[in-house]
Amino acid sequence: MSKMMRISQETAKNLDELAKTMRKSKQFIMDEAIQAYTREQFLKKTNAEYLQLMQDTKAYNNYIHESEDWDITLLDGLPNNE
Repeated sequence: MSKMMRISQETAKNLDELAKTMRKSKQFIMDEAIQAYTREQFLKKTNAEYLQLMQDTKAYNNYIHESEDWDITLLDGLPNNE
């Protein structure tokens, strides 16, 4: 599905230059940029929530102990590449 949207002249110029330099379509550049931005926002939120968890000593210790319990499941006797 295609939608139209307004962008600033500066953004349009940057998009044109990127598309020309990379020899990719403007749509490809926009898709890649939005995907990268989405990942960046996800990681920022995850890092903020992890920092918040670390500030709650009891909750953080519970998290560490649970992680250690799950680490045992890695000892299944299979080589590392299986």
